[in-house]
Amino acid sequence: MEDKPKFLQFGKSTGQPIVVGKRTITPEAWGVSLNTPFGGFVWNRPTAVLLETDGVTERVEIMDPTRLALMAIWGLGAVIVALGWAYGRRAHK
Repeated sequence: MEDKPKFLQFGKSTGQPIVVGKRTITPEAWGVSLNTPFGGFVWNRPTAVLLETDGVTERVEIMDPTRLALMAIWGLGAVIVALGWAYGRRAHK
């Protein structure tokens, strides 16, 4: 019998290691997977790169300025909506 995929999965995963000279590079990502009977949704974002040289592994974080800017825009939007709601309630009293 075939195993059914879980409805919601999330966590870290690593990709295929790539060997360049004496260095092994392995990408690392964080992802969310949503499976429904009608289709699914997968979202991945890179988090780091693992660099292994001569048996020593170094983890290099990946900064995502676009994600940080979007979070700031959403936060600013929420503050503006909250202030508008508070001002609207005060103006009607």
